[in-house]
Amino acid sequence: MMIPKIIPVLLAALTMPCFAELLVDEPFDYAQGNLTGEDGGSGWSGAWTQDGESCVIVPVQLSYFDSNFNVLSVSGLSLATTGSATTKNYRDFANGPLVNVWISFLFRLPASNNLYEGINFYRGSSSIFAISNPSITTSANIALNNGSTIIDSGVGEFGKTYFIVLHLIANGAPDGTDLLELYLDPLLTGPVGDPVLTTSAADLSFDRIRIAGQNGATLEVDELRIGETFADIAPFTSEDPDGDGLTNMQELELGLNPAVSDAALIAAVQEHPDYFGLFTRTGILSSVDHGVVIEAQEGTAELVFEIQQSDDLLWWQHYETIHRRMELEPGKNFLRFILSGASL
Repeated sequence: MMIPKIIPVLLAALTMPCFAELLVDEPFDYAQGNLTGEDGGSGWSGAWTQDGESCVIVPVQLSYFDSNFNVLSVSGLSLATTGSATTKNYRDFANGPLVNVWISFLFRLPASNNLYEGINFYRGSSSIFAISNPSITTSANIALNNGSTIIDSGVGEFGKTYFIVLHLIANGAPDGTDLLELYLDPLLTGPVGDPVLTTSAADLSFDRIRIAGQNGATLEVDELRIGETFADIAPFTSEDPDGDGLTNMQELELGLNPAVSDAALIAAVQEHPDYFGLFTRTGILSSVDHGVVIEAQEGTAELVFEIQQSDDLLWWQHYETIHRRMELEPGKNFLRFILSGASL
């Protein structure tokens, strides 16, 4: 019985992950310069405004890959709170106050200082909660502030990009108040285990955001997303998202960035293998004088020869198998086999 072609297509579609539309998206896909007045992204009620000096868009794209070598999808440039004075930018959400949502963004502190840098979530004119590097410390530790109390995660390193995920659950705390969970660098397929920090309050809903750097201290932020599920705010690719022919695992083992293509470098190596003392596959085969070359693996060569017999040169049947194991000196070992002294 023939199976209609449409059935496999439908089955494939049903097995692919489905993502709802983001409630809020800000990839900072702008030209370099001041953030104030920019109105891109989605889920906002207006453009970015400022109170003090404006944050700036810088020619940097932050990136994150998890321990399973999945890479967060990113676009545009990124924001920095760099300035000669305190920088503050605000923007209102279109459908606030928001609650029962997942929030994510990339967060990087370039250098040590004892100034405030952070992202605050407001309701009206009041800061409800924040992720920050508080001014009370010179460390890079990431802290959660619920509006009245600063809770230090004990995690943070200057120069490292962190994937910050917040989960706000209405009435999710044991006492019936709103619960806020903080995850640092979770798997992009979904958090495993308990959150790093939690806090609760009677009402943690928010309708506005502020990004600030005290006295122009630098915080870099990228890919701000808000959605109804974790999958919405953590889109990712696997294997080879930059399309350079190396998998994420291979790039990490080589000390490369899985989000940045190394195609030009790979092409240069392939075009000039002699610069690096390398042989191409064609070069290896051309050096064997019509023999057969194999490479020993970890000092051992497993040789299996199958001899076949035919009466008409069309149909061949097994005649004998010869199996030999060879132990070789450590290091690179190539073996060449040449048929000689055959009696015809």
